[in-house]
Amino acid sequence: MAPTFSTHFYQASVSEALGIGSAILTVTATDPEPGTNGLVHFSMLPVSLESTDTDWFTIDSVSGTITTRKFLDHETQSDFKFFIEAADSGVPSLSSTATVVVKVTDINDNGPAFDQPSYHCTVTDEIAKGQLVTKVSAIDPDSTGAADLRYAIIGGNDRQTFKMDEKKGIIYLSDQRIPNLYLAYDLNISVSDGVFTNFARVSLKVLNSNSHSPEFDRMIYVAEFPENYGEGRLVTQVTATDEDEGPYGMITYTIPSEEMRKYFRVDADSGKCICMR
Repeated sequence: MAPTFSTHFYQASVSEALGIGSAILTVTATDPEPGTNGLVHFSMLPVSLESTDTDWFTIDSVSGTITTRKFLDHETQSDFKFFIEAADSGVPSLSSTATVVVKVTDINDNGPAFDQPSYHCTVTDEIAKGQLVTKVSAIDPDSTGAADLRYAIIGGNDRQTFKMDEKKGIIYLSDQRIPNLYLAYDLNISVSDGVFTNFARVSLKVLNSNSHSPEFDRMIYVAEFPENYGEGRLVTQVTATDEDEGPYGMITYTIPSEEMRKYFRVDADSGKCICMR
């Protein structure tokens, strides 16, 4: 008679933290025949010619105990399947097979990583409080840690100008908006799965907006000169300022009246007015 397994399907759930030589399960088979005809020995068989699952395990031919022969890694391979053959020592030898499925459970053995080492974004100084600035993202190979990632701003957030959604990785302008933003910020950010932490940087540039109109230092300029005042002579100089910084704060002077431009010219940069005739 062929050996008979106690069950034709074995399943084991093991941790990827197991070391080499760790026992995962023991199969059993019996043969009621006396003497050598009833001696049973076990061996492993792949489920197909292409399968290499048997390379990861070994079986004690006498006891039927299956042990690991390599380190298991859930992220590399999480399921294994192979056959166990139980054969007696008779002539001819009779045998039977059972199926073994091994599932490798995940542990938190990998740290999360940002999808890029640094982020760059631009906003204007008119950004409203609570408005979205940018979003960062990280991945975690471990199934146990991927859903538990927490993001944080850990440096560069002067005056708490920004806030971060710790679950979504979204950076906003603070609800207590700072009246005057710096021209640039370098935010150091982190992501953690509760065990491992990784870091990245967000470089943020603030563009000035054209939010102020130029203002003259007086409403009326009065200039007196003789009627035979020479062409190209200085009549007066006007002065205006603009609170905007950068290019929006640069002022250009013009005379809007086409008729007056026949008699006077203003230097676009200095505001100096001179006679034309």
